Amino acid sequence: MLADIRDIAKGFSQTDPQFRNRRLYTRLTAEELRRQLIEQKGYQTAELPTPRTLRTKLNDLGFHLTKVAKCKPKKRSSRPTPSSRS
Repeated sequence: MLADIRDIAKGFSQTDPQFRNRRLYTRLTAEELRRQLIEQKGYQTAELPTPRTLRTKLNDLGFHLTKVAKCKPKKRSSRPTPSSRS
């Protein structure tokens, strides 16, 4: 089961955007992981552990459940436009 969890989590993971560390951050929640295991890998609901246990296993495998930082938009120029004159 751990190999199946690793396969699914790799598709939802990315590294730190600033490359400050080597951690893998994943946007995958434990509930979504559970649903993916049922749909993709054919597990039954009764044979899967609780979401809390799945979260722990993701952390043990090196996937950290945090929000992934998005790119910040560039600031607009402070130069006035012709239509903004007083």
